[in-house]
Amino acid sequence: STTNLVQDGSFEGFGTVPNGPYLYQNTFGAWTAGGTPGCAAFGLPNGSMQPYEGTAAMYIGGNYNPNYVEQTLATTVGAEYRLSLGVNGDPWVSSAKAIVSGSGGVDLSATFDAPATPFEWGSVTLSFTATSAVSTLRIENVSGGCHIDDVTCLRQAVPEIELHYTTDSHLTWNDLGSGAN
Repeated sequence: STTNLVQDGSFEGFGTVPNGPYLYQNTFGAWTAGGTPGCAAFGLPNGSMQPYEGTAAMYIGGNYNPNYVEQTLATTVGAEYRLSLGVNGDPWVSSAKAIVSGSGGVDLSATFDAPATPFEWGSVTLSFTATSAVSTLRIENVSGGCHIDDVTCLRQAVPEIELHYTTDSHLTWNDLGSGAN
């Protein structure tokens, strides 16, 4: 099984978060929040917003100001990773950006929109190759505010390949995952 590199990507680890009121803090376990008034854990369900996963989410974009949450991930140089998360916008237009960076530079910078329907959850899946043994995952709002939940970062399996030498010294291969050669 593949281990999620993100600690508490479901934002459930902060004790009981009341439904509706925002819990503003500078840190949420392994997550660090930045911006003013900052980011907030948010209890669900609340009104017409249902949970994506669990009973809490993270709100980014307080008063529509630039905000972010980030945490450090242990990655392997050259390894492929898949980042996925649930995203939910405010009733107005909102978009967010995921950035993964390390000592080798920026490995991923992708902007995505929240669903156009108010309080509807959508999912985002992005891939990157790590350039550092320590990478920083940052999720920030670009416009409006948004909720995120169920953040995962999984290392992708390396495909298995069989090599065969023929009697005339040619090399053939077989990708065991697809059967191609």
